[in-house]
Amino acid sequence: MNCVDYAINEIVNGGNIPTYLLELAFQNPNSNLWGNWYAQYGVSSTQQGLREKVIHAVVLPRCNAQGGVTERLDLTGSRIEDLGQGNIGVNVPDFLTGGRKIVSITKVYQGSMYSSSGQATVLAGMDSCGQGAISDMANSLVQSLQSNRNIPQTYANITAVGNNSFIIHGAPIGLFSLTAECILEYDNGMSTIHPRLYPIFSELVSLATKAHIYKTCRYPADEAVVRSGVPIDAIRDDIASYADAWSQYQELFQSKFIKAMAYSDPQRKFNAITAMTPSRF
Repeated sequence: MNCVDYAINEIVNGGNIPTYLLELAFQNPNSNLWGNWYAQYGVSSTQQGLREKVIHAVVLPRCNAQGGVTERLDLTGSRIEDLGQGNIGVNVPDFLTGGRKIVSITKVYQGSMYSSSGQATVLAGMDSCGQGAISDMANSLVQSLQSNRNIPQTYANITAVGNNSFIIHGAPIGLFSLTAECILEYDNGMSTIHPRLYPIFSELVSLATKAHIYKTCRYPADEAVVRSGVPIDAIRDDIASYADAWSQYQELFQSKFIKAMAYSDPQRKFNAITAMTPSRF
């Protein structure tokens, strides 16, 4: 179970939002007077409405804009074009990102992760030279002589120019073997969020759901008398209590969930710890 399914299950089967309000806001039986086959068109359940109208329409886009997952992409197969004056244009196809969009580019390394010359470097294929030939000491000596083995050239002056497209500034001519460290969008299930943070995401979705109910059901609340048989005054009182839900959603996102997304990204967490750790260099 990912965090999206966890949040939907907690709102529908638990939580403090009445069932009749969830049905009023999200269910769309699309019934008509005669009950013919037209009633089967456009049918949606509460779970589907929560997923599409709240999580995918409101919560997920903001999580992608302020979060995302740090990954390294081998740009082999991308369209790499020399634009002149030290600028190189790169367009990354969807099959390299798994259909996700690139939020931002952190840096680009010279070299390919899967090339025969080694991972993101040049002339690193000699790692196995001398291994087991004499001793571990001799093996360590051979590897220490390869000074450029783990120091690939890095480019950080990058400008995003379109959908999964960016320009590298200050790059040499003929640079076509590249590896990019970038932040990608979450998948639809936000499966990279740490399981211990599911309750925070569930609370975030709950507040977004209350804000959606307040926005969409505040005026047409009279439909509830027909659809659920509930007194209209009780429904209006419940809807009115959600007036501050959107501001609470904003506050929770800024105060807790941005930190939760950073904690769930191992590479970003590692970079943050590295930046805070004193170093001699």
